[in-house]
Amino acid sequence: LFCTCERTKADLVVEAPYAMAVLNGKNITHDPPRTELWALLYAQVRQADGKDYRNILLDDRKLTLKRRLRGRFETAEGLSLFGFENDDSPARAEMQWTQDEILAALRNLGLPADSPLSVLCVEMMPTLKALRVAQAAGRASFNNLAGSMVADRSGFGDAVGAAVQDYDFRPLSDALGHYRILRSSPLTPVPEVC
Repeated sequence: LFCTCERTKADLVVEAPYAMAVLNGKNITHDPPRTELWALLYAQVRQADGKDYRNILLDDRKLTLKRRLRGRFETAEGLSLFGFENDDSPARAEMQWTQDEILAALRNLGLPADSPLSVLCVEMMPTLKALRVAQAAGRASFNNLAGSMVADRSGFGDAVGAAVQDYDFRPLSDALGHYRILRSSPLTPVPEVC
């Protein structure tokens, strides 16, 4: 898994591909993918003895599936373009942090605004129960995969599942150790604002 990041004066955009399932040379990945991609934003801070740097987690967010380009589409500038993405290419997801959100996170931890940043992406596996629920209820169930996973792990079943539908669980911070990780990217440095 390799993530890419692009930083402007306004925001930081992170993008990563979903894993592809292949059987006998054929792509059999579910559309949309059933796994979840999460991005973690870190600041590098020199430790007290000055000998090394430490990574401090600023925030983690779920990436959203990017729509594939097929046919004509309008750009933000009003241009009509024709685009097409190969169906065999991996599905991709993206998310963003605004520059104000990054500065606020650094300020909340008492870190300098010019601290070096890096990003890590992690692809999470769905639980068996979440897959069964999605099969019965359709694709909408995957919008709250984390909630159904917590209900599965807690042992209280649907009562907890219904109670957590409105809560935004983060598998890499709120419930670390209760979710299976499929793969993760290397720590990717965030470029300077250009």
